[in-house]
Amino acid sequence: MGLWKIKAEIDGYSSTLEVEVKEYVLPQFQVTVKPPGFISKDMDEINTEVCAKYSYGKSVVGVMTAQVCRNKDYFNQQDYCLQVVKKIDGCATLKTSMKSLINIDEKTRWYYQTISFNAQVKEDATGISLNSSVETVSVENNPIKLLFEGSDVFKPGFPLTVKLLASYIDNTPVGSILVNISAGTTGYSSSDLLNGVFEVKGGFLNVLLPDIPFNAQSINLLATYERPKIVSSNETIWDRQSSASKTIEAWYSPSHSYLFIEKPKTAVKMQAYNICLLLYKLEYLYEIVFTKIKDNQMDVWCDSSKTKKT
Repeated sequence: MGLWKIKAEIDGYSSTLEVEVKEYVLPQFQVTVKPPGFISKDMDEINTEVCAKYSYGKSVVGVMTAQVCRNKDYFNQQDYCLQVVKKIDGCATLKTSMKSLINIDEKTRWYYQTISFNAQVKEDATGISLNSSVETVSVENNPIKLLFEGSDVFKPGFPLTVKLLASYIDNTPVGSILVNISAGTTGYSSSDLLNGVFEVKGGFLNVLLPDIPFNAQSINLLATYERPKIVSSNETIWDRQSSASKTIEAWYSPSHSYLFIEKPKTAVKMQAYNICLLLYKLEYLYEIVFTKIKDNQMDVWCDSSKTKKT
């Protein structure tokens, strides 16, 4: 407020401008808290990012007061909070020990805990303080989820491939985990087709079932992952396990006959002869020779020979 003089000098020349400030508006800033996408009981540390930025993008310099709270629940009648005070220049990372917040004991099996995050930043230049909104994240027993992806029907007598997806609760792919997979035709947890431990890499695994009986009516798939037990806890296997299941039904065929065209391993060439394999449910393999004439037309014929399927 008041009269101000602004003086500028360039190459020995100077100029002065006198201005009067009657009112002003301080630059506004905002405080945000970004907790992790998920929190699991087996985590050692929780990392939270607190940022204070002016509306035009510049970083705020000041003092941050952040709180991480284990919220009250059936067994704990009041919040338990940890507070951290530190300097901030734009953004700061808050690291909180999981053990300091949650006691891993027999009670953890019976309720779901939540953790809340909030922060206040006091600007050095003006002394103005602003608060963030409160962010709340649930504590999960097992942050990994499994899902079978693929067709809901199969053709008896032919190989079948299904995909198993593994991701965290925030939908980011899992790097590498060991999963027990079973597949059977006689019930939910049957394993007459497949039973073993497989490594899921990069968030997915292609599961091949090469020998499906002709008389199979359905296939039951089950995948389970079990995270390591937390030391000195009374966790059960159910607290640490995640699973996925899928039932695939046989494709309906009144004649109980099925046909399968094997996908060519190389691109089909235009105006040329190409060979593909046509498989029947029976024990014979037929060879079909065709030539592609134009985009929407194809000449197809079969030879008269048939060979024993290998």
